[in-house]
Amino acid sequence: MLVAAFICGGTVFTSAREYVYLSEDGNDENNGASFAQAYATFSKALEMVSNGGTIYVRGMVNIYEDPENVGDTVQHSSGDTKRGFVPTKSLTIRGESKETCGFTGYTDSILAYEPFPGYPIYEYYQMGTRFLRVNPGIELTLKDLTFTKFYGRHCGIVILMAGGKLIAEDLIFSENEAISGSDNGMGAAIHSNATTGISVSRCLFYKNKAMKGGAVYIADSQNQNVDITFESCSFIENAQNVNENPTAGAIFLRLTAPEPTPTDPTGGRPIETHSLNNTLNLINCTFAKNTTMAIGGAVHLYGVPPSTTFSAINCTFTENTSEGGDSRRGAGLVIGAGIGQVIGGERCKIWIQNSIFENNRNTIIQASTTRYHEDIVFTNMSSTDASTIQNTMKISNSYVGNTYVITGNIPNGCWDNCTRTYATSGNTLYNNSGLDAFDAENNVYPLKAGAATLAYGKTEFLDNIGVFWDAIGRERPESESCSAGAMEGAGTGGDICTWCFSTWPPIPPELPLGISLAPSNNIRIYQENNQLLVNAANSLELFGINGQSIAKKTGNKETLAIPLGNLKGIYVARVLTDGQIYSQKVIIK
Repeated sequence: MLVAAFICGGTVFTSAREYVYLSEDGNDENNGASFAQAYATFSKALEMVSNGGTIYVRGMVNIYEDPENVGDTVQHSSGDTKRGFVPTKSLTIRGESKETCGFTGYTDSILAYEPFPGYPIYEYYQMGTRFLRVNPGIELTLKDLTFTKFYGRHCGIVILMAGGKLIAEDLIFSENEAISGSDNGMGAAIHSNATTGISVSRCLFYKNKAMKGGAVYIADSQNQNVDITFESCSFIENAQNVNENPTAGAIFLRLTAPEPTPTDPTGGRPIETHSLNNTLNLINCTFAKNTTMAIGGAVHLYGVPPSTTFSAINCTFTENTSEGGDSRRGAGLVIGAGIGQVIGGERCKIWIQNSIFENNRNTIIQASTTRYHEDIVFTNMSSTDASTIQNTMKISNSYVGNTYVITGNIPNGCWDNCTRTYATSGNTLYNNSGLDAFDAENNVYPLKAGAATLAYGKTEFLDNIGVFWDAIGRERPESESCSAGAMEGAGTGGDICTWCFSTWPPIPPELPLGISLAPSNNIRIYQENNQLLVNAANSLELFGINGQSIAKKTGNKETLAIPLGNLKGIYVARVLTDGQIYSQKVIIK
């Protein structure tokens, strides 16, 4: 790509670039055209990158110390949190390695903070900063990065979705904290007030804290037909930081539905801003050691509209805890208030498939009772008839420990081929599913050899959504059965699907939109002239994210092309060559 420079009165003005480089050792006097000439501040890189361009990152860049990051006096009244940045262009931000590259949001200054009168005084890094606010019309793609020690008041301390689209792959969110003196410290890593889509893949959320949704808070989408998906992610040791209406150690899911009235059927909001026909998906995810002071040690699903579909497919929930006592419940998954309500004769749809829920505990309730173990808690299940519940909620091919229904009951028809591993009273851990010890390197729980769950899942559930691998990239079998939980097979050995994961280009790639599927076989799929192409293949088939076939081309080890027309968004491409099948998520722009 050519870069134009214009000289006027001794000042050099450089046009925006498609590729801009940023480094902790950079200098804003550089030209940003390579790591040797990298910028030092994110604000400079953001200024110089073109719409749709990429910022490449080396090392850990401090956002708090960026001179263009000013105090927050506009969006919120408090002035002790820096605002971060609001991009006016779509862009990709990509690190050299997620272990060593990314962004921090702290200083060495310490500030004593009393969240509520009479509560303990905490010492935090000085209130700190948010990072990015994504407004309508903006698409933000993040890859191979760490975001750590961002501290701030209110919500969405790292990413605040306010109308745009987020694509996040291979990230680490660690020790970020949303601090609040009121009932709105929500989602330290990601918070959504409005969005046209959120896709989060292969990300680790570790030790993030907030009053609600320690790591993630999905408050609303304000759009219709929106897909919000977390795939192959691990949520480990996320928690609440203030015991004042806290909920959901890891994720709080709530798509606000305006309440209609006889005089205003829209609930006081334009119909186009209603969160209708949205999907909330957890796929191949691990939730472990997350803690709530009240409801939902790991996940709290609360008050979503009846047009919503929530799915938890091949997920593992274990060792999550609630410290809320008898009146505030649910250590693993809480299907909470509002879910049982019927609006217009409909209920939201809940599909739990191929998953494991064991050893999630309410630590305040006495261990001598069976209520000590609370893997799934249901509330408000009495507001409609049994047949309606059975048609809108299925728990299939899953290992589920103790469940607790606060009001109403769960009809037997909701359970399909599920092993119920009720725990006895006492605080002894129980492991009927065969989970092995936690694998700290991959942040997953493998299955033991001979475990009952090794072939307990149903492959069909994954095929329907175009997912063909497990949490660490190992292929699921093509047979009818697969393992329940986030891991396929026993242990973490075996062939890893390395082409499922992105690789770092040391320089801007020759094909900016190309994706290497299987480098050892020289197979490449790429977008060119509004076509999706693959070289040296016998067939190329494109699937929607929900598994529907969009188009297919066949040939004899030749370049195949699928016209894209008006297609945009996230799809799955499957390539057949030499009897081998390769699959890859692709983003069509």
